[in-house]
Amino acid sequence: MTQEIRYNTIKWGEKMKLRDALAKLDDVEIDRSISGEIEAIYKTKFPGEVLKVISLNKDGVSYDEKSVFNGLSVKAILNAYNDLYIDFVSLNLVPLFDIGDSEYIVYDLKKKCYALYDISEDDEYSEGSDLLKYV
Repeated sequence: MTQEIRYNTIKWGEKMKLRDALAKLDDVEIDRSISGEIEAIYKTKFPGEVLKVISLNKDGVSYDEKSVFNGLSVKAILNAYNDLYIDFVSLNLVPLFDIGDSEYIVYDLKKKCYALYDISEDDEYSEGSDLLKYV
């Protein structure tokens, strides 16, 4: 079964390259029902780009042929504390992608940038404003 990703009129299969998907982020429509739910839990407004990433991956998406990059579903983002034992909400971090080896691409709401976060070390590093630098 192939999950379809739709960007207005553009459609790709499940194993699309993450870099290609992010390059087309401008064409992704924000799902207002999920953005409201996540913003209520984090008690802050999210940047449009972050909401587009969350909308893109709302059901969870496996990218690339190696299945190393996984876009976290809304359910995985909301249940991150129960599943990963990290309180991302209190850290002001939004986990967006599981990139393997206990590392996640997150959005830091306080610093307003993307970062890598190692859950085994409880450490945030490699901060930057360009999401594409991580893929």
